[in-house]
Amino acid sequence: MPAIAPNELDPKPLSDKGELTDVAREHHTVLDALESRDADAVERIMGEHIRQARGRWAKPAE
Repeated sequence: MPAIAPNELDPKPLSDKGELTDVAREHHTVLDALESRDADAVERIMGEHIRQARGRWAKPAE
């Protein structure tokens, strides 16, 4: 995965974008998978969480 350059990041806080609930839900899903010791699920869920995070932090198209 290529890194996101700092000038490509959206500085608007997640709370301002109304995404904190979604992020918290994702974190709980990750923790549930870790607690179940399901390595395949952890890998899949973390991959999706990272993709979502990259999308959240990327600047919106102008």
